[in-house]
Amino acid sequence: MRISLRALGMAAFAGSLVVGASGCKVEGSASTPVRYNASDIIEEEAWGGGDVTVDGLYGNIEVVEGAADTVRVTFEPFHYWDPDEEEEARQMLADHLQTVVEPDGDGVHISTGRSGGGSNGIGADITVELPSNFAARLVVENRSNGPIDPGNVRVRFVGEATSVSVSTDSLGDCRIDGAPSVTQTTADCDGAVRISGVTDNVDITTTGLETAVSVDLTVASVSAESGGGTINSEDGDVNLTFPATGDYSILALTNEGVINEGSLPESCTVEAAEERSKTITCGAGGPQYHVNACRDGVGECIVNIQYQ
Repeated sequence: MRISLRALGMAAFAGSLVVGASGCKVEGSASTPVRYNASDIIEEEAWGGGDVTVDGLYGNIEVVEGAADTVRVTFEPFHYWDPDEEEEARQMLADHLQTVVEPDGDGVHISTGRSGGGSNGIGADITVELPSNFAARLVVENRSNGPIDPGNVRVRFVGEATSVSVSTDSLGDCRIDGAPSVTQTTADCDGAVRISGVTDNVDITTTGLETAVSVDLTVASVSAESGGGTINSEDGDVNLTFPATGDYSILALTNEGVINEGSLPESCTVEAAEERSKTITCGAGGPQYHVNACRDGVGECIVNIQYQ
């Protein structure tokens, strides 16, 4: 079980969330809550070639491959509530959960929310079936607005997306299985970040403060037109895989710990100011990737770099 630190801070002020030896309590609930699930809600919308955006209030979000020219969404509603008040819990879920799948220009917008009150234990897991011929921007935001297991983002399919952006607000991990078409990747997550198969421009941050909250990034290729990017961890290791050929440089810094530049390809060199500050230059240099591990200045973080 993962508990929202943000919710805990609010609880200390408002008394709306109580956490004790017996477990977690949702605002308005008198005892340790259980999860009540409702029937799936399935909606479809024609896709006209535009961006797909997902704005999830509370629950896991997963993106998978679907049929061509169609966005199909499955919502799995749930409500964490008092174990002795099942009827009330299910009625609140029916009354207050909002689900939306609607056209947004040539694209599709998907969201969940709460209407007219209800508890902060109301949410829905979301599975998005992206069109098999998708070739636009994908944006997935998880607002993590719940006290128990706030929700992760898992992008298993991107098609030929040009840009992928993911975020979580509280304790949520982010994972993207990318593709060479993805030349702009953005992740701002409060948990571990795992990204593979993307190219060129990256802007990645994990703000998580849990043990072993790290960034794992594989960049498949770097073009001369790339702007490079940034890879930041607040309090975790950074593991990078870059192409063995190409022109780019990696400027790596860690507050405490070391930078392991790995077995350098013939075209790469390393310049070390010290063990915790190194610059790896491959080919003619070109696009720069700035890495900063352990930005909070607490503990040791390791930067590991390998090439393929």
